[in-house]
Parts: sequence; C-alpha cells; structure tokens
Amino acid sequence: MKILRLLEIFFTLRSSGIFHLFVDGFNPFLKQFARPKDIENKFKKSLENLGPVFIKLGQLLSTRTDLISQELASNLKELTDSCEPIDFSYIKEELKRNLGQRADTLLKNIDAVPLASASLAQVALNWCFYQGAIPIVGLRNKNQVLDISKSL
Repeated sequence: MKILRLLEIFFTLRSSGIFHLFVDGFNPFLKQFARPKDIENKFKKSLENLGPVFIKLGQLLSTRTDLISQELASNLKELTDSCEPIDFSYIKEELKRNLGQRADTLLKNIDAVPLASASLAQVALNWCFYQGAIPIVGLRNKNQVLDISKSL
C-alpha cells in the first residue's frame, strides 16, 4: 500500500509542473514541449490535495526563500491560513452528534464562513456575547488524522 501512496505523491507533484521551476524542461518519465502555466498555484493545490503532512511541508517551504522563488513562497504562505475550509454541513453534523441539544444554541450564532482555515483545523466566529467577548470556535477535521497516518 505504501508504494501506491508514493506513486500518488510523485505523479501529483509531477503534474503540478514543479520540476520545471528547478530544471527548465525537466519532467520525469515524460518530456513536455511547453512549460506549464501557473506552476506555483498548481503546486500549492497539489500539496493541499495530498493532505496535512504536505500542507505542513508547503508552510515550511514558504519561509525558505533561499531555496524557492519569492512567487512560489508567497503562494505557499496561503497554506498557513487559507486552506480549503471544512464544509459547514459536516461541522453542523459533528456539533449535533457531539453536543446534542446544546449544539442548536451554538449553531444559530456561528458564522458559516471561517475566519481562517489551515491544514488541521479552522476557526469560526460565534456571534453570541459571552461575558463581554465574542467566543471563537476551533474546529478540527478528524479525517485529517487518517490522512496523516497514511502519509507517514
């Protein structure tokens, strides 16, 4: 099973065109005649699709402008708080399953659009005032834990 994951990783990264940024015209197993467009964004999306371990790798790479271009680094910086958010219907189901009736109070005030969404969790505003403050709800996607174990 691990060899299949390695092949998935390799072909996903190769299809992003990232190898062209390091050696122009290089693409293992297949010679391409034209340089792919928007390589930086495709690479970021590839890391997101590969899961949280690769998102963390992208976050680390975004700080290393001595290794990668400034344009690639700025695209990868989006992985720190602008990942694909967890679907709000999934959040509703999980809150109802875990909190029961108390979830209704929380759900009527929670903002469906997250403040930030990263590799393992996202943060949403809860518009009910609690002792003069606006509580923030942190939501973790438990499926990401499975993705991490699959990648290690």
